[in-house]
Amino acid sequence: KDSAPFPPTPGGNKLQSFAISPDGKKAAAGSSSGVVYVWDIPSRKLEHQWPADPPHATYSVAWVPDGKQLVAGMHETLTLFDYPSGKRVHRIYKFRTLIKVGVTKDGSKIVASNWDAGIEVYDRQSGRMLKDFGAGMIGNQKACNATILNNERLVTCGRGHFIDLWDWPSATRLATFAGHQGPVFAVSASAGEQYLVSSSEDSTVRVWKMPKGER
Repeated sequence: KDSAPFPPTPGGNKLQSFAISPDGKKAAAGSSSGVVYVWDIPSRKLEHQWPADPPHATYSVAWVPDGKQLVAGMHETLTLFDYPSGKRVHRIYKFRTLIKVGVTKDGSKIVASNWDAGIEVYDRQSGRMLKDFGAGMIGNQKACNATILNNERLVTCGRGHFIDLWDWPSATRLATFAGHQGPVFAVSASAGEQYLVSSSEDSTVRVWKMPKGER
């Protein structure tokens, strides 16, 4: 039951993404205008509004595990904000439209997924790119979506009808999960990372068992 909904965003900006802080007390959202909003959950008070520069849509937001920084995927720009100051720590200009960002569990790496089937891994402290999974490596995965499992494993899905498990430091594909009959745009792992759950445009949800040695 939602007894106290969040108030509408100023100007009625449409929200594109949403993330809860590690302590469960703050909610961040990216908007169609590019503004990143942060609310205090208990009070429903809007505490921060950080404008995009340049002003493009923010498709994805993710908290760093210690809750002191927030990553935003802004169209063709990857931005790291300090929290709560809103200071821009890094601004990485790209030539690919970002659709999802994530942070490894130890907080050291940022993973960015691109519309044209690319995945990039960055060092959070320096902003330096560590690995680029180009479209030729990922395959037919337009609108690629990467989900971080642990500090060295991630899974990718997209318009291809399959899911791949990767060791990102070596850019090695460890396993492929095939069976969907349509694009796969969402995948998540169980708490112990023994299983993956995926949903597809084929109107099915599938559960996959992780290979031994990769759990």
